[in-house]
Amino acid sequence: VGLQPVAVPEKLRAASGRAAASGLMVLSIEPGTSAEEGGLELGDILVAAGETSLEDPETLQSLLRGDAVGKPMQFTVLRAGRAVEIELLIAARRV
Repeated sequence: VGLQPVAVPEKLRAASGRAAASGLMVLSIEPGTSAEEGGLELGDILVAAGETSLEDPETLQSLLRGDAVGKPMQFTVLRAGRAVEIELLIAARRV
């Protein structure tokens, strides 16, 4: 998944129930990955993984290591102006 940090407008922060001023916009999704199969879409803005706010790629990377691989994780995404909860299976990183 290709991601880019973006500012989240106040109105969308309220919709997501998160105070974080930024999130991670989905710019690309590799075909056949758990992200694609789990329903992640181009343009989605990831704002949280579980209870952790996602304001930069490093925070997300730290959550996807070790014991997380092979397990489902709940994500809050902003899509078309509203918050959506999706569950994605965390897969080993492709090289």
